[in-house]
Amino acid sequence: MFCFLVESKMVVMEKTKTKKFSPKFEEAPPKKVKKMKKNTDVEDNSSKKKKIKGEEGEKKKKLKFNDNVDVKEIKGEWKKKKEMKEEKKKTGKVNFDGKNPKSKFKEPVELLNKKETREKQKKVKETRKKFKQEDVFDIGVQAKKVWEEVRREDCPESKKESLVNQLHSLVKGNIKKIIFAHDTVRVVECLMALGSSDIRDKLFLELKDDILEMAKSKYAHFFVQKMLRYGSKDQKNQIVKVVEGQIAKLMKNKTAGHVIEIIYNDIASAPQRNSMLQEFLDHGFIHFKEPELRTVPEIIAKYPLRKADCIQNLQRNVEVLIRKGAFNHSLVHTVIYNYLLVADNKQRAETIEQLREALVHMAHSREGAYTALNCLWHGTTKDRKAIIKSFKTFMLKTAQEEYGHMVLMGIFDCVDDTKFVGKAVISELTENMEEMMTNKYCVRVLKYLFSGRSPTYVNKDMITILEKVILLNVYPLHVLVPGVWGVIN
Repeated sequence: MFCFLVESKMVVMEKTKTKKFSPKFEEAPPKKVKKMKKNTDVEDNSSKKKKIKGEEGEKKKKLKFNDNVDVKEIKGEWKKKKEMKEEKKKTGKVNFDGKNPKSKFKEPVELLNKKETREKQKKVKETRKKFKQEDVFDIGVQAKKVWEEVRREDCPESKKESLVNQLHSLVKGNIKKIIFAHDTVRVVECLMALGSSDIRDKLFLELKDDILEMAKSKYAHFFVQKMLRYGSKDQKNQIVKVVEGQIAKLMKNKTAGHVIEIIYNDIASAPQRNSMLQEFLDHGFIHFKEPELRTVPEIIAKYPLRKADCIQNLQRNVEVLIRKGAFNHSLVHTVIYNYLLVADNKQRAETIEQLREALVHMAHSREGAYTALNCLWHGTTKDRKAIIKSFKTFMLKTAQEEYGHMVLMGIFDCVDDTKFVGKAVISELTENMEEMMTNKYCVRVLKYLFSGRSPTYVNKDMITILEKVILLNVYPLHVLVPGVWGVIN
C-alpha cells in the first residue's frame, strides 16, 4: 500500500510539472510593459524632432537677404481672368491671348477671281512637285509640252515622227521615275502607241523588270495594257511568263485584275487559260500544272487525294474575290463556276447567298451565265426571288446578250411561282416587243415561252443544259404549267 501511494504521488507531481512548463499554459508578458516600450520610443522620437527643429530654427535665424537683389512682379492668373471678363462685357468676344481681336492690327486681304485663285493653286502645286521631284520635274514639263503637240489630230505625220523621237530622247533613262505619276504616264503611253518598233523595244527593255509593280499601280497599269496591245509577240509572252504564279494574288488587286483580264481574254491560249485557273487550287499547281485538264472536277478525278486541299484553297480565293466585288472579270466567273460544281451543299448555299444580288454583272459571259443557272437550280425560293429582283430594269438587256438569254430561259424553266415571274420578267419584256422581235437572242426566249423544250425551236445544247434541272429534283415550268399560257395571263 505504501509503495502504491508513493507511485501515485509521483505521477501527480509529473502532471503538475508538465502543466507548469508546457507552452500552452505559459503566461503572456504583461501588456503594460509593451506600452511602456512604445511610449519610450515615442518620447525618444519627439525629443529627436525637437532637437532637429531647434537646429533648423538656429539655421533660419542665421539666414540674411541681400537688399541689392531685383525682384520682378509676376502677373497672377486671376488678373488675366478678370481682364477677359471685362472684355466679354464690352465686346462680347475674347481673343485667345486675353485681348480684344478688334484691337489687333490685321493685314488687308486680297480678293481674287476664279482664274486668279486657280493660277495661284497651280503655282503652289508646281513648287510642291519641284520639291518632291527635283531631278525629273523639268523633264516632265518639257515632255508634256511635246506630247500636247504630238497627240493633236491636225499634226502632220512628218512632224509627228520627229516629235516622237524628240520625246523619247527627253524621257530616256528616267521612265521608271515618270511612269507612276498620273500626268507623265500618258507621255510614255503615247510613245508606246505612236512610236516605231525600235522605240517600243527600248521602252520594254527599260521597264521589263518592273512589270508586276506597274500592274499593281493606279496609273502605271495603263502602260502595261498598252504593251499588251501594241507590243510584239515575244514581249507579250514575256509579260505572261512574269505574271505566271502570281495570278491568284493579282486578281485580288483591283488595278492588276484589269491587266490579267486582258491576258486571259485576248492573249492566252486554251492551255494557258487552264493553267491560270489551276493557280487558284492547291499550291502544287502553281509550279506543276496540267494544261490539258479544263475544269476542277477533271483535276479532282485525276488527283483524288488532293481534293480537300483544292476545295479549301478554292473556297478561300472565292470568298476574297466576292468580298472585293471583282465580278466583271471573266476569269473570276470561271473560278466561281468551277467552285459551285465541286462545293458541298452548305458551302454552295453560302456562296449563293453572297452572289444572288451580283449575278447581273456576271450574266454577259458564258461561265457567268452558268453560275447564274447553278444559283437558280441549287438556291432556295428566297434566293430565286432575290435573283429575279436583281435583274429588274435589265431584262431586255440580258435577253439581247449571247449568254444572258440563257438565264431568262432558266428562270422560266425552274421557278414555279408563275405569278411572280409574270409580273417581274414577262411584263417588262412585253413593253419592248419591237426590239424583242428584231433580236435573234430575244426570239429564242419567246420561242421557249411558247414551245418549251421542243428541239424544233430550241437548240439541242440548250436543252441538254436545262435537263440538268431534273437531276436536281427541280420541276421545270413547262411541266407545271403546260403551254405556259397561265404565266402570260
